[in-house]
Amino acid sequence: MTKQRSDMYQNTIRNALSCSAVGLLMLAATSANAQEGTLAQSNACKPDVFRLCSNFIPNPTAITSCLERNRANLSQACHAVFSPPAK
Repeated sequence: MTKQRSDMYQNTIRNALSCSAVGLLMLAATSANAQEGTLAQSNACKPDVFRLCSNFIPNPTAITSCLERNRANLSQACHAVFSPPAK
């Protein structure tokens, strides 16, 4: 296998694992009533996962903990995912 193909394969696997990890993260972070929004929530936090917590991919539990520890540094969209709705 050439280096270019090897790099492409590794990037494909890494991206697939990242997407899976972010999806699992959002499932874990949402309540049963809010699971319809999981894709939107995942998309909201994906940049923050890569920016702040990429070394924890593909471990969704570690990613969730990392994002919670970095709550002050989250984008507004991702911060909303981790903030419970006002009652």
